[in-house]
Amino acid sequence: MRWRDRRKRLIVEGFQLQFVIVSLLWLAVTLLLFLAVLFGPAAVLVVWPDTTDAQRADAASRLIALHEHAWPAVVLALASGGLFLVRHSHRLAGPIYRFRVTFSRVAAGDLTPRVRLRKGDYLVDEAAELDAMIRSLARAIDDIRAAADVAAEAADSLPPGGREGEAAS
Repeated sequence: MRWRDRRKRLIVEGFQLQFVIVSLLWLAVTLLLFLAVLFGPAAVLVVWPDTTDAQRADAASRLIALHEHAWPAVVLALASGGLFLVRHSHRLAGPIYRFRVTFSRVAAGDLTPRVRLRKGDYLVDEAAELDAMIRSLARAIDDIRAAADVAAEAADSLPPGGREGEAAS
């Protein structure tokens, strides 16, 4: 997927989608537990056999009032939580995407990429370590190439028949 196409998407499949779904499920379960604690006592009074009609009517009135005010709050909490999670997950999914692109380029032999993160992204320390690792790898390969060039020049400067493995005439 090209970078421009990726920036137009709200959620990128894979890690970010899984992160948002799991987090929203956690939020929903937490809200359901909250609602059980909120509605539970009044609901028990409505169905409890030893409850008087006056207590039952009072509990039913409280349940109706809770329904009028609690459900919009739950919908608002889920919606705002979802928007927060999508925005927040970009700070983690973006760097992971950039790491994957860098890994692919290094695997293809390109030792020039550097991980560029946006302001507010997570994994800043990991990006710096990855850049340091790539620079170190590039230096090691340059050193190996230089040593190989010196060895090749030395081999070329040997007199004929002076090379090991060649038969002397």
